[in-house]
Amino acid sequence: KKKRSEDVNVSHLTMLAAAIALREMPTLHGHFSLGRFCLCRKSSVDVSYLVPSDASSQGCSMRSILNVDTKPIEDLAREMKERVKSGEDPYKKRRNDFLAFIPTALKGPAEMFLDMLGSELGIDFPLLGVRRWPLGACIVVTAPSEGSDIDMTVVGSPTTSQHVPVAITVGGVRIHSSTKDKQIDNKLVLHMTAAIDLRCATAYEAKRLCERIQHLLCDPEAIDNN
Repeated sequence: KKKRSEDVNVSHLTMLAAAIALREMPTLHGHFSLGRFCLCRKSSVDVSYLVPSDASSQGCSMRSILNVDTKPIEDLAREMKERVKSGEDPYKKRRNDFLAFIPTALKGPAEMFLDMLGSELGIDFPLLGVRRWPLGACIVVTAPSEGSDIDMTVVGSPTTSQHVPVAITVGGVRIHSSTKDKQIDNKLVLHMTAAIDLRCATAYEAKRLCERIQHLLCDPEAIDNN
C-alpha cells in the first residue's frame, strides 16, 4: 500500500481510472446533444462525482472535476475535499440568484431552458450559472450502503437526464464464493456497476472499457503511471 499525502478512497481511484480509460478510448469520450452522441473536442476527460445527500438536504451533491485524467490521485482527492468544504457550487448559486428574479410560474421553464443551454447545446454562460457539459463524460456514484446491512446498486441510463454516456456506481464489499481444488474459496470483492449507453458504444467497446477500468483499479500503480 503506497503512502499518500492525501486520504485517497475508492471513489477517487474510480474517477481517475474511468478518466484514463475514456482517454484511451476516445470514440467513447463525448456527450449527448439533442439526442445525438458527439465526441468531445478536448482530449482530457471531465468526471462528476455524485454523492447521495443526507436527510437534511434534498437531491444529490454534485462535484464536477475538470481534466481528471491529467491529475495525480492526491491532487484529485485534495480538490474533491476542497469542493466539499467550499459548500454550494458557484454556478448553482449564480443560477439561483438569477431565478430569484423570475416569476414563480416561469421558474420551471426558465430552469429547463438554462439546463438545455449547458447540457444539450454545450453553451457556457457563467453569469447565469450555465456550465458547458456540466457533468463531463462520466458520472461516479457512491451507493448509499455505508452503515447499512443492505448493499444497494444504482443502475440506469445516465443519458436520460444528464446527457452523460457512462455512469459508474461504487457499491459495497461482498463475499464472492468460488470453487478451487474442490474447496470453496470465499474472498471479499468490491461490487461496482457500470451503465454505458449503447448509442455511443458497441457491447464489445463497453466490455473493453469496463475491463480497462477493472485493470487500473486492481493495479493502483498503473493509475499513478498514467
